[in-house]
Amino acid sequence: MSAERLKQLFRAIEEEMKANPVFAQRIEAALKGAPSPKSGSKRRAPVIDPQQVYADNGESGLREALISLDTDRLKDVISAHGMDPSRLAMKWSNHERLIEHIVATSTARAKKGDAFRA
Repeated sequence: MSAERLKQLFRAIEEEMKANPVFAQRIEAALKGAPSPKSGSKRRAPVIDPQQVYADNGESGLREALISLDTDRLKDVISAHGMDPSRLAMKWSNHERLIEHIVATSTARAKKGDAFRA
């Protein structure tokens, strides 16, 4: 492919990005290495990163951060951080049960590999 053809290709992409915001988002996401936003997606971004909160504030700090979230937001956290591969927790409606699941998973992940650390 010649340099001139590449210039034409990038001009066409640039024009389409100006005319089509969804296309622009998909290109930007691809360049960042992030998944592209899906149109009509009902998934919300998680409010907190439980592993980071656990690392910074411990188990009690994580519990405090989770108590203020409603069940839908707790499910968002579980889903976004891959804490429910069997998708069972998505069926739960008990606020405390969801919090316990997030805390247990975050604790297990934080301690994973401790046997190899000296």
